Parts: sequence; structure tokens; C-alpha cells
Amino acid sequence: MDDVTPLKQCRLDKGWTLAQASQKIGISESALSNLEHGKRHGSHEVQQRASEVYSKSVDELFFA
Repeated sequence: MDDVTPLKQCRLDKGWTLAQASQKIGISESALSNLEHGKRHGSHEVQQRASEVYSKSVDELFFA
């Protein structure tokens, strides 16, 4: 079983689908999937938008 990253856990906690969360952040579903699986960290801008959407710090979402 895969470990759930903090970014994915935040989405699950809100009850959002990948499509809903990616739309709120302003990126594609595949880009968000890559972020959630730790395959990419995203640009500073994307990290900031995700931070705002989830009301969490960039460090909490991407570097915990």
C-alpha cells in the first residue's frame, strides 16, 4: 500500500476528487497526481496556489 502524501491527504480530508482539486489549484489532473505521488514538487507558483487552496503551508504540503 502506498503512503499518502500530505498533499493528497488534504484533498481526501476535504472530500474532493482529483478533478475538483486540480481545478481549484489551476493545474491538470495529471500534474496534481504527479505532485500527490511525489514525482514532482511543482513550481513555486503552483505550491503557493495549493497552499492557499488547502490553507496549509508549502512546507506542510510538499516537504513534510
